[in-house]
Amino acid sequence: MTKNSKINIRIPAEWELQRTIFMAPGNPKADNGKPNENLEFQYKRICKEISRFGAITLLDSKNNLKEFIHNDGYTYFPNKHFDIWARDAVFIPLISSKGVSALAPRYTFYGRHPLASTDPEAADDERLAEGMAKKLELPVSIPAPAFEGGSIDSDGEGTLLTTETCLLDPNRNPPTAGESPEVLKARIEAGLKAATGARTVIWLYGSSSSHDITRGHVDAIARFIRPGVVVIQKPDEANGPIREDYEKNLTALLDATDASGRKLQIEIIHGPQRAPEWPDEFCDSYVNFLFVNGGLIMPAFGNDNKKCDAAAASKLQSLLPEYEVVSVNANAICELGGGIHCITSNFPHVPVTYDEIRAITFNAFARKIREKYLTDDNTSVGQPLEDKVIAQFTRNGQEERPWLPKAIDNDEVLIAAVLAIASKQRKWSDVDSKGLVEAIESGGDDEILRVCLKDCIPGGFPEQDVAAMLTWRRALEACPRFAETVLAPIVSEFLNLPGLEDHERGLSDVEKTALMAARFVDAKDGLNKKIASHMGFTLASEFFRNLGRPGFKPDIHIKALLGLWAPEYLKAMKRATLLESRYFKSKNAERQRLLAYCILADWFTANEKDKMRADQIIWLYGSVTASDTVFRICPPALDTKGGA
Repeated sequence: MTKNSKINIRIPAEWELQRTIFMAPGNPKADNGKPNENLEFQYKRICKEISRFGAITLLDSKNNLKEFIHNDGYTYFPNKHFDIWARDAVFIPLISSKGVSALAPRYTFYGRHPLASTDPEAADDERLAEGMAKKLELPVSIPAPAFEGGSIDSDGEGTLLTTETCLLDPNRNPPTAGESPEVLKARIEAGLKAATGARTVIWLYGSSSSHDITRGHVDAIARFIRPGVVVIQKPDEANGPIREDYEKNLTALLDATDASGRKLQIEIIHGPQRAPEWPDEFCDSYVNFLFVNGGLIMPAFGNDNKKCDAAAASKLQSLLPEYEVVSVNANAICELGGGIHCITSNFPHVPVTYDEIRAITFNAFARKIREKYLTDDNTSVGQPLEDKVIAQFTRNGQEERPWLPKAIDNDEVLIAAVLAIASKQRKWSDVDSKGLVEAIESGGDDEILRVCLKDCIPGGFPEQDVAAMLTWRRALEACPRFAETVLAPIVSEFLNLPGLEDHERGLSDVEKTALMAARFVDAKDGLNKKIASHMGFTLASEFFRNLGRPGFKPDIHIKALLGLWAPEYLKAMKRATLLESRYFKSKNAERQRLLAYCILADWFTANEKDKMRADQIIWLYGSVTASDTVFRICPPALDTKGGA
């Protein structure tokens, strides 16, 4: 029995940062004993696409992989194995405050399914997980229930998806004498929670097909794509057993709540049409995809399913706009009963220090950042790359300004507000910020300005954003000294709050800006109208930062990246709750959550003199990811000793 339940552990979500992807090329032979060239070609193509986003470690059983995968850029890890299903035979990584450890379930060849391999060499896969973990010097735990990596799916926050047909399979987990199905299910669930740290297990029905070699692995049925959001594949069949299985699985999801008490958001992807040449065990699942550092690699089936392939990819891309969705034909693998997720295994990267994040950012993106920010004649090569990039986002080095707005005219206020609104829900790389400023400064009536504003982003700004910008312009026209008459009293009142100068309970500059932005959002004029027109807490933080405050905008990229430090986030949330109650006497959950991100970024600041450094580096990390849609991580040798 594992003792993992006594420490704070979790299975990381697969969309978290990955140090490497393990893959285990088996013996690529066709039934006639000759090389399976189609399988080999597709496997190489999948490796190539994955390597665009992260490192790959290939398990080399017989020291012949360099002939199979012609790419010296991959890492080769000597370890005996037989089959290609890395997801199920390789260990499952766990993260705790002590670093990374390995969960090594008993591998039963899918409950000794008749379609599973009976080759004598397949016995190597039974020992693969524990053997790999020991070579990597990882602590190993062996859970009580028998299951495989593809039979569970984690949201990274304490919720697991699994299926009854898989885990309640008597060939995997036989009941004890007189044990009822209900008691067996409770026993397996307790074992899962103890082994993985999960607080909630959501049971789907699974699959009734006798041709499903896995007996209903959840990674071919339904997957988390972010906490609280699950995609499920709807079969092409209008009726029959497969459709009945789908209805049962969908009902289970609709009835479920996750470990945070949320009802799940269910997104449906329509499956492909079954082709007559596909064998019965063909895995026709679009949700058998792989997350890897900003990329999502998904199966495509081609031929008569090209429209279905495109529709499925488009659906996932709309749900995950921050990712690059890549479709790869994997039919030769699917014919064996699995898909892309099945032949891969994620190994997490656990960044724990500011220096490590900085190193990852500026090493992994050095070439692209140089292309993006250095001058054409390379006159800035002598300047440290990091300082050059930061200077681009901090007004040439973050000029010093007093906390009380001083000599800030209305044009500058308007530009700060417009740029904040322009950053809402879109890639900043798409926004012509220079054109925005020129449009604002050029004046003109509302209709002329409306046209100019819409020209500053491909496809134009949504009408409500244009209206918000125009509202700000009219408000400033009615208040010629906005900074002096509106902002200054708010800032002054805030900075005079009791406790701000208390060194034991004092606030950092970033925390001050975040709380001041919240006070600005709450402020109202004499007509009881909100002063911060069309701005919530996030945009107000951006507005103050645009005015030169050492602030922080918790946008989608920063929130995603800071989510990597889950234990620190919990600590930040406690402080955010305290600050919210102390200075606002309220329990606004949204403001607490966003304030926690500000605090967390502040903790990763290099020194007291440059309070925007952490924000800028993390923002750069996210913005380059968004603009280039490639999240390249090229880590050194596996380092498993870091904390979570």
